[in-house]
Amino acid sequence: MSASIEISIAIRQEIVEAALSAHPQEACGILIGASTAGAFSVSEMRVAANLSPTPLVHYFIAPADLLAAERRGKELRREVIGYWHSHPYSPAIPSARDLAEAWELYVYLIYSVSEGSLRAWQIPSRGEPFHELPLLTP
Repeated sequence: MSASIEISIAIRQEIVEAALSAHPQEACGILIGASTAGAFSVSEMRVAANLSPTPLVHYFIAPADLLAAERRGKELRREVIGYWHSHPYSPAIPSARDLAEAWELYVYLIYSVSEGSLRAWQIPSRGEPFHELPLLTP
């Protein structure tokens, strides 16, 4: 099975609303769900504080928000499967910094405010480039 990510219209809309609310800064957050053989399913998204010193062009998820998401995942019998962030003025394509800071096997959703597009990415293993994942609706 090829890698893909299943995410509801409602959760997609929550990401869009969070990105628009934070604009012109980058919004960011955590994806909770399940993964099986490269297929990801998002059951909840969480908004996180962006602690980056340059929030107009970068994000840094607050550690307290990450810990809270880990706890929430355990409550739901799920796990943190990835992260999401917005690009206020650029396409929903990972930047060089996104690639340098990404962890393999996690999903990364990027919402481009200027384009109104949401795309999903993953690094299968360290040293490889991002691969785009199809976004599926349950």
